Amino acid sequence: MCIIAGMALKDVAEIAEEFESWEAWVSLIGGQFHARLRGSVPIVMVHADTVDALREQIARYLGLVR
Repeated sequence: MCIIAGMALKDVAEIAEEFESWEAWVSLIGGQFHARLRGSVPIVMVHADTVDALREQIARYLGLVR
């Protein structure tokens, strides 16, 4: 279980490096990935079951993909 948690932490750290204005984390129950755009008003959040899907949601919000 620690390996899975370690991989998830590495994945969310990569999200933060790739999208510097975004903060990402993994929920403790269920393991879903979440991200929010720092300082946004209203609050902008995206959620996904995998880190790749989270990346895609952020990119879609930023207009990088359709």
